[in-house]
Amino acid sequence: MSGYLDSSGAVKLFLGDEGSTDELRAFMEFAGTIATSRLTYVETRAALAAARRAGRIGSVEHDEAVSRLEAAWRTFTIVDLTQAIAEDAGTVAEAFGLRAGDAVQFASLRGLESPNVPLIAWDERLRAAAQASGFPCYPVEF
Repeated sequence: MSGYLDSSGAVKLFLGDEGSTDELRAFMEFAGTIATSRLTYVETRAALAAARRAGRIGSVEHDEAVSRLEAAWRTFTIVDLTQAIAEDAGTVAEAFGLRAGDAVQFASLRGLESPNVPLIAWDERLRAAAQASGFPCYPVEF
């Protein structure tokens, strides 16, 4: 089995409360190989910085979260934004009303060419597009 981690899942992984991140980590370990778009790195770092600026986390917590992201990133299978992914992202953005980043994430998932790979995400619109296309999602409900 494997899984596809989108940015909302990555933010949950590195900023979420301890109980929810434990469950997410357990699912990811069960899934084995985790794929994600290269865009996830940028979006996650931006979310971590925004949380620090807003005072939701302190500088030490921010630095620890970045370190955990860096360590995890080395274990992920990275999907690059190729021309084919970009074109598919444009198509799914129109078809499902997705924002640009979510469209890139969904096109990256589709680019894996495996309909059984679960999308690990908390974004409702992205999850709806994935489910409408036959992809399972984690968490099943949220």
